Amino acid sequence: YPTTAGRVASFYYLQHTTMATFTRSLRADMSLPEVLQVLCSVPEYDELPVRHNEDKINASMARGVRLPVDSRTADDPHTKANLLLQAHMSRQALPISDYVTDTKSVLDNSLRVLQAMVDVAADAGWLGTALSTINLVQCIMQGRWVDDSSLLILPHLDADAATELAAATGCSSLPELMEELQGPAGAGGSGGRQERRTAVVDALAGLLGSSRAREVMQVVERLPRVAVRVQSARLVNPSRAGPETELDDEGSPTLQQGAGGQEGSSWEVEVELTRLG
Repeated sequence: YPTTAGRVASFYYLQHTTMATFTRSLRADMSLPEVLQVLCSVPEYDELPVRHNEDKINASMARGVRLPVDSRTADDPHTKANLLLQAHMSRQALPISDYVTDTKSVLDNSLRVLQAMVDVAADAGWLGTALSTINLVQCIMQGRWVDDSSLLILPHLDADAATELAAATGCSSLPELMEELQGPAGAGGSGGRQERRTAVVDALAGLLGSSRAREVMQVVERLPRVAVRVQSARLVNPSRAGPETELDDEGSPTLQQGAGGQEGSSWEVEVELTRLG
């Protein structure tokens, strides 16, 4: 019978040595920097070119990235992959044109490797590692770090403009901006919502100019709005339920506020997603 590693490697067209890297390196509760390090160590990046004198460029880049790399490995393709991914998520200018082509190659490989890592972590029951990997996927897709303001994914908005917009409108995140521009009427009724929308539009125009403000609004209005609701949470292994665990009408334990269950408990959660617009 095929193993989980074999099925994952076949589905994502990965080398068997990549699965061996996952086996050696992946573990429970990994952070995003640790997941990034595993991603950059896979054999898929063995052939990333490090041209003449690029080790010096890599060493220079290493001094300006968020996460440190070993400067002694500046001529290693895996270190170069790490630096290019960090530069992509920081939206740093690349030093030479060849690095633009190299970044595209690194990005092309990264998503399928990360998707395989999510499958491996989920199969092992490592929720923390799976979530860190999913966060890294989102970082690479958006070209932003996970702790960057979500407003920075909008066109023409840099960190300074996002800070000024938050100070002027109170919208410090993308969901808040969406709510002001296209959300339902608040406590002040439709008139109050229209006043808030006008204030946000005026603030955007003042920061970016009318033309760029319209582009930002068009992007925001195209974004989907989704409501998330947890329908139920049941303990899969009731024998581990504590003496004070509450039961539902069918006699199954229910997840209470602040309750995490005993060590080793497994919960089954149903989540409903509803698109609002």
